[in-house]
Amino acid sequence: MRELLPLLALVFVLSLPACADDSSDGAETTSDPPRPAAKAEDAASGQPRVSESPDEKYHEAKGVCGTEAPRQVAKGLGMETDNPLRIAKRYARGYVAKFQRSVFAGCLAGLRGQGQP
Repeated sequence: MRELLPLLALVFVLSLPACADDSSDGAETTSDPPRPAAKAEDAASGQPRVSESPDEKYHEAKGVCGTEAPRQVAKGLGMETDNPLRIAKRYARGYVAKFQRSVFAGCLAGLRGQGQP
């Protein structure tokens, strides 16, 4: 559950309305921010399935970090940078140690747009 907290915090921050940004230059945004895909449900229990493998965490982080520009992801993490390495490192810190490398790599790939058409 603890490894989901950074993901939930990022989704929450990215879902805030554009008008709540005090540093806006007056430009209005007309599109809603993308939302991560819903988790698959466990067929037996009907409960949301929590990913438990490093590979699943990699893809989860890649999807989250690839939904916005690096500066927006950083802002959601309370950072003022567009450096993908720093952003991915901060994002990965919110996960338990066994997933941090996979989450870092996935987030970095998402920020750099790797593997996207």
